[in-house]
Amino acid sequence: MVLAGALMLAPGTAHAAESTDLTSTPPITNVGPTVPETTTNDPVATGAPTTIAQTNPEPVTQTVPDSVVQDPSLVTNAATQPTVTPPPVIDPLSASPSGRGGGGGVGVSSTVVTNGKILFFTERDGNREIYSMNPDGSAETRLTNNTTVDQDGAWSPDGTKIVFRATRDGNNEVYSMNADGSGQTNLTNNAASDLHASWSPDGLGIIFVSNRDGNNEIYIMNADGSGPTRITTIASNEFTPYWSPDGTRIVFFSDRDGNGEIYVMNADGTGQTRLTNNAAIDNVPTWSPDGSRITFQSFRDGNTEVYVMNADGSGQTRLTNNPASDSNAVWSPDGTKIAFASNRDGNNEIYIMNADGSGQTRLTTNTASDFTVSWQRVLVTTPDPVVPPVPDPGAVGGTGSGSGIRLASASGVVALSNVSSTDSLPEAGGSPLLPILTFGLLAAAFYRHRQRPLLQY
Repeated sequence: MVLAGALMLAPGTAHAAESTDLTSTPPITNVGPTVPETTTNDPVATGAPTTIAQTNPEPVTQTVPDSVVQDPSLVTNAATQPTVTPPPVIDPLSASPSGRGGGGGVGVSSTVVTNGKILFFTERDGNREIYSMNPDGSAETRLTNNTTVDQDGAWSPDGTKIVFRATRDGNNEVYSMNADGSGQTNLTNNAASDLHASWSPDGLGIIFVSNRDGNNEIYIMNADGSGPTRITTIASNEFTPYWSPDGTRIVFFSDRDGNGEIYVMNADGTGQTRLTNNAAIDNVPTWSPDGSRITFQSFRDGNTEVYVMNADGSGQTRLTNNPASDSNAVWSPDGTKIAFASNRDGNNEIYIMNADGSGQTRLTTNTASDFTVSWQRVLVTTPDPVVPPVPDPGAVGGTGSGSGIRLASASGVVALSNVSSTDSLPEAGGSPLLPILTFGLLAAAFYRHRQRPLLQY
């Protein structure tokens, strides 16, 4: 199974503010009518998560109190926090041959992660369809086009493919397509509901939620849809799983505690640990590109707001603060921005803000509802600058009046490339040794650096 490679990564240790005994979880009481997965009660599609959809005969209905008392030691306001600008992200998997993403040497290149297109779904066409747009809101492009519901969505690590949820077969299924919307393919294809899919960091696997075994649990499968494997086995509902950037952990939402909380676990399903703990609903978590922080949406303030916390659950900080619903936060690939959905202008539109919550700016403007789902990761490779030849008076023996020139690179001297005609050299058989010496030096340099282009000489 191809995905096994992703799961064989050394599992990281998950830290949390509090652990939960998974073996003693009380049963969930079900009341109320069944809610379809594609209604606005979907935790990804709305900021008012009063009902959690299940596959049990009836769903769990939760009442959120009008006023929730918060622990001030856990929650702080973003306005009191210093602004931190993350450094440029160097992609470790696509770095230069030096393995350092820009270390020196002739012909060595650097790969830097930049911000590509924002993926979102919208109701502007009468039903939910998936669109993409530039980070400034321009070039909105429709990628799906049918009479059923297409929503959710996540870019592959290399930005060339998208997984999404579609109901075109009569139930929720996980599909994949190319970045331009072509090649749409059903990956799950069964009578159950499959949704909330996203990619493993190496692009070989897909994580998703399915109720094929009775309740909503988390599964993984290969990128082609083969080998689906269940990794959670709890008598509750799990939603919105998201792989950590290093592939060792998975953050997700669970209602096992009677209300919605955020958990983290190892990539094989072990070590499940609760990160949030309050009377309100916390859901839709996403990792920052460096894996140090997690954004999520919370109803602890009486409406849905975007929060951020450290990967161990500490430092929970509110990023948005208004009477509207702010939800569905996703990080930019370079870690400097966060896109989210808000109905502060009357309907759900896409907004963007800095990672500290400042600079909130509206990107979409129409009468329908738009919801953010993913931000494309684009890898830009640029060659390292070539160091020009450096004159070196002591390169060749003699008076050094004209001097030789050493071939240089970012990693040091490569070879001698020129010898002054005024240098005094011994002769053999009446013929100067200069041509022989020069040829020998160049041949040696070529042999030692034949994998790298020599500098002009």
